[in-house]
Amino acid sequence: MNQTLEQVAQDLGFDVVTEPEDDLEFGFTRVLGNPTRLSIESLIEKRSGEIRFAVADVSYRNQSGNTQSRLTHETVLYFEQPGLTLPSATIQPRSLMTGLLATAMSFAGVQQVEFDDDPEFHDAYQVMTLQPESTRALLEATLREYLTEHPGLTVRTDGPRLVVLRSGQRVSPDDLADFIDETDNIAVSLARRGARLESLGIDPETEAKAALQRTPALRGRIVPREDLETFLEQHPPRSIPRTVKRQYLGFVGLFLYVWGGMFFVFGSAVIIGLVASGEMPILVALPFSLMPLIGLGAIVLTFLYRRKQKRLLTSGACVRARVTEVHTTNVTVNNQRRYKVVLQYEFEGRDLTSTINAYEPAVQKAFTLQGSTEQTRILVDPANPERTLWIDSLPTT
Repeated sequence: MNQTLEQVAQDLGFDVVTEPEDDLEFGFTRVLGNPTRLSIESLIEKRSGEIRFAVADVSYRNQSGNTQSRLTHETVLYFEQPGLTLPSATIQPRSLMTGLLATAMSFAGVQQVEFDDDPEFHDAYQVMTLQPESTRALLEATLREYLTEHPGLTVRTDGPRLVVLRSGQRVSPDDLADFIDETDNIAVSLARRGARLESLGIDPETEAKAALQRTPALRGRIVPREDLETFLEQHPPRSIPRTVKRQYLGFVGLFLYVWGGMFFVFGSAVIIGLVASGEMPILVALPFSLMPLIGLGAIVLTFLYRRKQKRLLTSGACVRARVTEVHTTNVTVNNQRRYKVVLQYEFEGRDLTSTINAYEPAVQKAFTLQGSTEQTRILVDPANPERTLWIDSLPTT
């Protein structure tokens, strides 16, 4: 019998969703490793209070540097429970390829969690994470036994969410009930165990921050909490700590200065040399003037942007704001999806709204704050109160 998705959803108590909400799409993106070109189809969803179950067909590519993987098609069960703190981990079938991947990931600080006391699970699955203590505690014996009895499953966990899937496999509507029955047991078990980690004296967030501090490639992205608080306690004009300056006025701006300078200097030298030698008429040289003009434009725009950022940091008024909306966009920068975050705040008796661009990990914080009464801190330009900088979006430790 060939069942339709609507029939299956109705039988299982799910609702068919034609367009995923922005926060759900973000959740899929986050737990699947921030892939490029993520597509979510055949989505069905069920909610119980704040807990969300979703099942969907996804298509995506992963990217490493300038190399993209082939397009992957999978059916995944997605689970999310706000307030849950699971370690970021990947549990997948052991193979030659996963072994090579684990070796490569070890250079970035990702560790393999070995279960020598459980040889059947150890032989069947490979576990990779930056939080080995939390991950080991999460994978209790009964869950490892279940996974061993259901070989071939892949599980990815990340904070309040997780996915369970069979790598590279799509599930037809006829087989969807069996897939959900097999995978939701894992989701529920992980959620229950994750909620107990704190009572066991294990804190995945603390372990994650310690792992970031040990990883040179990631350490520069973190601002010590003490630096941020000391910075905000100053009266304008503030002195900007090196760690904060690196986030807003760091290497990208310097790179654009160098890049723009090279275009301007070499482009100008080539044109002047050719015109002076008489080998290129002035009218022919005019189109080639775009090269130094592009370089000069990059220098000027970078200077103006850095000056505005620096003015906000040194002289901006620190005020409280609420995140009212978070929207996804189709723009990606350095393989990261851009989001629009709407902030609502009061300044000098006026109710104002500002929309800023945000990327990971700020987006995670924005979705957590969206619609809540909890406030966050922003810096407001006194000369232009609608220009803001979300200072609390900085990743801290």
